[in-house]
Amino acid sequence: MQSISGDEAQFLLNQWQSQTAWTLGDAGFAKNSPEDFGIARRIRTPAGCPARRGATHRTASANVPRGEAPRRITHMKPTPKRRPGESPFNAAILVANFYLLYTAHSIAGFKALSSRGAVPMAITAIMVVTSAIMLRQTCRKGSGTTQTLRHDILPAAVLMTTAMVGACAVALRRLGFLPTSVVFLLVMIRFLSRRSWSFCLAVSVGTVILI
Repeated sequence: MQSISGDEAQFLLNQWQSQTAWTLGDAGFAKNSPEDFGIARRIRTPAGCPARRGATHRTASANVPRGEAPRRITHMKPTPKRRPGESPFNAAILVANFYLLYTAHSIAGFKALSSRGAVPMAITAIMVVTSAIMLRQTCRKGSGTTQTLRHDILPAAVLMTTAMVGACAVALRRLGFLPTSVVFLLVMIRFLSRRSWSFCLAVSVGTVILI
């Protein structure tokens, strides 16, 4: 709490109202402009009221004894937690990018900037550097999260969808687009909605017909 009153308190109130209203107005969240309500963009300091740079400075230094410098209050950002499987995933991406870099180098080597493999090598080199930075940042994160790999990262819905997409990619050439799409939609709708097979079949066939 701040022990202020009179013109100084009114100045702080008007300043807060102006900053809040114009911030929302400039961001596009307000239907009307603050000018429609007589709110000025800048609030002039009234005569006899000392200019204030921030309301927190008075609170922080109100109880500081004379002769001592007030301590600056800093807000520490919470350290992000490393999610389950995040480090192995980033490590796998780094290894895959190294393999892509090796493959790009095998095209024509790095004999000249105009060679066939120059552009692929440059792109894959950037991928290696960025994936290494991501892995380093992930390893620096703190541990102790309450999330689990089974429930938060790879739940049953994600695993089932991934397996069905892979199965459809394999069966697409043998069965064709229409049968594969019907089977995919039938199994996924049944798995996610738990409705009857007849309902899932009707929705699957109707969706494919509409497409």
